[in-house]
Amino acid sequence: MLSALLVGLCVSAIDGGVRQAPDAGSPKRLRVLVRLFTDGFLPPQATPETAELELLEAFAERHGLIVERVAVERFDELIPALLDGRGDVIAAGLTVTPARQKLVSFTRPTEVVDEVLVARAVDGGVPKTLSELAGATVHVAKGSAFVESLEALAAKGVALKVEEVEGSLPPDHLAWEVCRGL
Repeated sequence: MLSALLVGLCVSAIDGGVRQAPDAGSPKRLRVLVRLFTDGFLPPQATPETAELELLEAFAERHGLIVERVAVERFDELIPALLDGRGDVIAAGLTVTPARQKLVSFTRPTEVVDEVLVARAVDGGVPKTLSELAGATVHVAKGSAFVESLEALAAKGVALKVEEVEGSLPPDHLAWEVCRGL
């Protein structure tokens, strides 16, 4: 059976407003929700979060705001944390999907990329057609947009098994796990 991982880096989501700090004399702050990575393989400057944080820091500086990073343990906690008011914006390479658009507002894309499958060559490599994908097991981060992409394939009649991986593993780490045989 093919073990594969759907990976990609996508666009930022921003919703909410700037909150006043409790002390009325304090500067306003922009609370930025980020994922807490404890073991990434990419250098920090290569992550989508870094580029998004740089944009938000430039925005904050222009508007006299202080950026406060608010970390969540898992990717699937980002939108609930935003909706609960724990942050003002999300910086996490968040993909725009119809389901997410019902919950939060999005900026214009800061980056647009393709979703790709990653598979071990010894397992036959990446399927070249949808019929070759049928019957495969595809591992994706829980709460990621890739789940919706795979559900759309299933709606088109492609029978595959989706394994949602818990935790806050970044895409590069999940790709490494595929290489190791997941």
